[in-house]
Amino acid sequence: MSGNRHIIKRIRDSEEHIALEEKKIQIKESEVYLGSKINGTSSWRVDLDRRHSLAVAKFDSLRKVLCASSLLISLKVKLFKISVSTVLLYGSECWLANPKIVISELRKRNWTFAWMLTHTRGQKKMKDKVEKAKKVAKLVNLPALMIRRKMKWLGQLLHEDVDVPSRDVLFSKKEWFLPWFFGLSWEEAIELSRDEEDWDDYIEHCVGKHALPMAKTDKVSSEEQ
Repeated sequence: MSGNRHIIKRIRDSEEHIALEEKKIQIKESEVYLGSKINGTSSWRVDLDRRHSLAVAKFDSLRKVLCASSLLISLKVKLFKISVSTVLLYGSECWLANPKIVISELRKRNWTFAWMLTHTRGQKKMKDKVEKAKKVAKLVNLPALMIRRKMKWLGQLLHEDVDVPSRDVLFSKKEWFLPWFFGLSWEEAIELSRDEEDWDDYIEHCVGKHALPMAKTDKVSSEEQ
């Protein structure tokens, strides 16, 4: 890298480009890399907003099936989790934020998709639709899906070989990820992750305690803001 420093330079008369072997490369505020949107602030919200748009587009492509009145709601939810939620939560393992804030944000989107799933023709009273949407929200439970993805990824990294680059990042920035262990110390998390069954049990404990879906009329506590 040090031998190539003369190849890359900053163009002094313009901050919008850099030069690479005399070719101008435009500097972008954000870029999509491996399906995730990366920007200068490393904001997970930017990526979540993009994933949400893609998930809505995926939902629209399956709307005739997902909103069919003749299809059992259990099948709708199963199809939703396979197709739509995987699009929404892609890359969520790498979101760097307080888990309570991420869970709170996903609860809102959880309600949005639950409402969309219960929107069928020939509906009766609005009150009945709200009650049905609440039940669907518990079945969809995007916060639970996200916690499982995140915790499984972290558990794998914790017991990887020392020379794995991703593990090095995890250990060098452990203060970013420690809140996701939900009360465990760093040493306790490492010890628990060595047994796959124990780690899976702890994941389900975290899901049961922290990933309850929120209805549209519910309020987020000040602790979760």
